[in-house]
Amino acid sequence: MMIVLHYGTASSGSSLRLKLHCFLAVDSLTSLTMPKFVTQLNNYFQARGDTTAVSYSEAVDGPSDKAQWTVICKVSGQTKGTGKAASKAAAKEEAARQTLQALGVAV
Repeated sequence: MMIVLHYGTASSGSSLRLKLHCFLAVDSLTSLTMPKFVTQLNNYFQARGDTTAVSYSEAVDGPSDKAQWTVICKVSGQTKGTGKAASKAAAKEEAARQTLQALGVAV
C-alpha cells in the first residue's frame, strides 16, 4: 500500500511530495482479517456447559526474530488441532480452527 501526501506552503508556493510505503507482515495481515476461532471454540464448549474440556500447549523454536510457534489444542486430553506460525496468536488461531473442524463445526 502506498500513501502520497502533498504539503504546500503559502509563502513559497512550492510543494513537497512525500511518499509513505506501508508494509504489513503476512501474520499481521492475517490476524487483521482472521476470524476469532479461539473465541468460537470457547463459545462452543460454553454452550454445552463444559468450559474445562479445551486446553492448549505451546512451544517456540528458533531465535526471537525468526521464531516459529507451535500450539496444540486438546479436547479432553486428545489432540484435535496443531497450529504453526510466526506469532503465538496466529498459531493458536490455527489450532482452534483445526479443532473446530475436527468437531464438525463449520468454520
